[in-house]
Amino acid sequence: MKITGYTEWLFFHLWKRNSETNSTCPGILIIDTIIYRWSKPQFWYFTNKDGEIVRKTKERIFNDAIDKIFIDNDSKKHGIIAKYLSTELYSAIPIPL
Repeated sequence: MKITGYTEWLFFHLWKRNSETNSTCPGILIIDTIIYRWSKPQFWYFTNKDGEIVRKTKERIFNDAIDKIFIDNDSKKHGIIAKYLSTELYSAIPIPL
């Protein structure tokens, strides 16, 4: 597996099972986190009800499932649908052309 960034590296190693305990990183709770490559979802990490970190790969990630989890689930309780993080630098001041 080719890892392209620090965020992807971190989530991969939190998810990766320990060879001695055969479990993921204990005590870490991950909210639904989707990592995109080239504008397409590649990995979806979250902590399941048993406390295990789970990863879905691009073959199992569907737009309707993304809508359901981010819109139907918590937005009504917390008012937050999603947070988008990017590695691009953006200027807060418009630059005239």
